[in-house]
Amino acid sequence: MAEIWICNPFDNLPAEGAKPQRYASLAEEFVKQGHSVTWWSADFSHAKKARRQSPDGTPLPQIFTMADGVKIHLIPTLPYKKNISLKRIKSHRDFAKKWLNIAIDTVDDGELKPEIIIVSTPPLSTYKAADTLRKKWGSKIVLDIMDAWPKAFERLLPKPKALTRLLSLPFFAPAQKSAFRAYCGADIITAISKNYLDAAKSAGSKVPMASFYHTCRKITQTPRTQNREKIWRIIYVGNMGAFYALDTVITAIKNLESKNIHIRLDLVGTGPDEMRLRKMAQDSQSIHFHGFLNAQELSGELSLANIGIIPMHTESAVAVPYKLPDYTSYGLPVLNSLKGECASLIRQYNAGITYDANSPKSLEEAILRLINNPSLYSELQNGAANLARNEFLAEKIYPAFANFILK
Repeated sequence: MAEIWICNPFDNLPAEGAKPQRYASLAEEFVKQGHSVTWWSADFSHAKKARRQSPDGTPLPQIFTMADGVKIHLIPTLPYKKNISLKRIKSHRDFAKKWLNIAIDTVDDGELKPEIIIVSTPPLSTYKAADTLRKKWGSKIVLDIMDAWPKAFERLLPKPKALTRLLSLPFFAPAQKSAFRAYCGADIITAISKNYLDAAKSAGSKVPMASFYHTCRKITQTPRTQNREKIWRIIYVGNMGAFYALDTVITAIKNLESKNIHIRLDLVGTGPDEMRLRKMAQDSQSIHFHGFLNAQELSGELSLANIGIIPMHTESAVAVPYKLPDYTSYGLPVLNSLKGECASLIRQYNAGITYDANSPKSLEEAILRLINNPSLYSELQNGAANLARNEFLAEKIYPAFANFILK
């Protein structure tokens, strides 16, 4: 039996009422195989931008054990409001420092030291802490690449970007150096996409690598209306921030609404742009904001939806977001603005339509193609379910994920 630590401050915890995400599912798989797992997370919810609490509003304790036997350690974490901000970077550094100190104290007090430490990136700062623990205890480090930091920050640079990128090099250099140090220093590298593995290879890493997509638990392909007199529901699940082209979506929906197209947009989630987007949509009867939903509530909204949308700027550097398995597991055709690996999967399985993130007209045309063509809609429904079934099922991915790390 191995003693395994997972350090990721971002994923929602099942104790919050959220559906199991990547690290809850991986931890559960390790426990199934007979291993002992401690998950080090933050007491601050990245999704809600608030302190973590149970569904009844009670703050979660600093240390507790989940029903599946995974031990949770919550690290006191500085809050931040924006996903891309100096306050978030400061919070990450503080989290890493506190994690290192608390982890050492925990082992000094009698807890077993880990044989394997799984660290997500971002944040970039926790790898350095894990490296200190490796030198102290002889643990192996698994680096799980979740996002292309610091490349993603370039999305916020003002135009002209060629000049601003050149001028910003000294600012980004330390972060890039930290990323390369982690890529080349880890004992094993995993990632949510093949694209992110390429980043590690380009840094010179030669350790064992494998990619494992985000997942879904089951396929729920319920019949959807194709009657044009009924309301067609489009759902968005995720953050409302700089990387998301939600202005385009709201404009397109309002344009279609003005043409008496029976359509509805459900926005699930929150973020720094939410108030601005609400104001933009205030004169529309077709746009509905739901805020953060628990697992049961989210399932209900996905069950009512006809179409899922991934309205992300390609410059976000996101490869395959959580949204894709969420939507396809419910048999929802996907309207997608990402290029690269996400678009490739959708194209391979004929699971949706890719549109221009900056063009409301492009999105309107894609929506009308779906709702005016029942045979196309049905075809993309089947393609979406097949994509989820072949690429995203948790029962296939997490045993392989765990075994890759253990071997």
